[in-house]
Amino acid sequence: MPPTENSPFRAGPRFWWPPIAVVLAFLVAEMLVRHFVPADQLERVLLLLDRDDELIWRLRADLDITFEGASVITGKARFRVADERAGRFDPATTTASARVVCLGASPTFGWGVHGGEAYPATLERRLKAWTFVPGANSGPAPSVEVINGGVPGYTSWQGVGYFRRDVLPWRPTAITVSYAINDFDRYRFFDNDGRPDSARTPRSPLTIAVQNLLNRSAAYRAARKAIIGVVVDRGAFDPTTMPRRVSVDEYKANLTAIDNLARDGGVDLVFLKMPINLPFDRLQVHDAKAAQALYGKARTDLAEGNRTGAIADLTQAIIEDPTHLDALHRLWELYVENGNDEAARRIRQDYIFAASFRDRPDLAYNQAMSEVAEATGRPMVDLVEIFPKDGRGMGLWNSEADPFHPNAAGHKLIADALAKVLAPRLFPPAETAP
Repeated sequence: MPPTENSPFRAGPRFWWPPIAVVLAFLVAEMLVRHFVPADQLERVLLLLDRDDELIWRLRADLDITFEGASVITGKARFRVADERAGRFDPATTTASARVVCLGASPTFGWGVHGGEAYPATLERRLKAWTFVPGANSGPAPSVEVINGGVPGYTSWQGVGYFRRDVLPWRPTAITVSYAINDFDRYRFFDNDGRPDSARTPRSPLTIAVQNLLNRSAAYRAARKAIIGVVVDRGAFDPTTMPRRVSVDEYKANLTAIDNLARDGGVDLVFLKMPINLPFDRLQVHDAKAAQALYGKARTDLAEGNRTGAIADLTQAIIEDPTHLDALHRLWELYVENGNDEAARRIRQDYIFAASFRDRPDLAYNQAMSEVAEATGRPMVDLVEIFPKDGRGMGLWNSEADPFHPNAAGHKLIADALAKVLAPRLFPPAETAP
């Protein structure tokens, strides 16, 4: 049948120009963003990840990029490896007599260090060097491999699903479990809908596929970042009302669930209590009464129209008590009203940090791991005690700008502590480390 008068085919080139123009505009925007807009840290993190319908996200397969100054290589099985050759490793075809999988978040992944420096790779070398003393089971020293199961941003809730779905089929001999820092956070890399991890709404496979495709685009990531930045700067995400990603009770239940899965699969388990090196000293209260008095004075200043005086009073109140949320929030509002975007952004970040961590949640989560380890009878390596005793302080962490992740020296300390516990369990004839 011939095309009608109003048919798009009849319209000729006019019909195709709009979609062509959209595609060309997108390609130009992509080129400009890639060449002239530097990626921030969050955008660099997203380059490591794919969305996942069950786990929210997971590592991308076949990565070979530089992240935070270190090479990051992954294979088909989506875990970080020490070098390109190891990236072809297939967990289903191993010949090792013992396999350890280290479960955890960015400190396990090795944020800011090379794959061969992260504690899973260092632990493998340490275990391979362990003295083997022939005993009842005389023969050659057993072989061992250690898989880095760390995924940036993971909570214990994600860890349960990851262990059940991905790790158990690898038939590990033992696992180490180290989650906490993201559990008591309130924000996720994806799907920040104001609900805990366990209550988020799953996405359809088609939606996940489209989002993963879009996430390859620098222009899309830049637009997404801009929108989220506007929403956050306007105060849409309030940590005083948002729940933690995983509550303390859920955290204990998740660790217990991992233990149950391990027992059912005949997998040994060692808990790893990781020090949470957040700058809690920023929250030290000097004079709470003085801060409250200054806050009251600021309110009087505002009632009298003295905004300059109010800003000065609120600034001093925060110096006296960095956890005074009302003072922080009101000062942020005043900076927004005055159009001082940089100061408003800084105060907003201080408000979020104080609201999230003034109750020192790290202590409750660390205690919860100790309780689960005792209840399950599993060994626990307490790095919260080991790190301070080492005496190197910040010499075990990446930098003053990144005090959250261990550096190569910190990873070696972790591997040494783990090896002392794991080696006798993996190789009963072993006696003394070299």
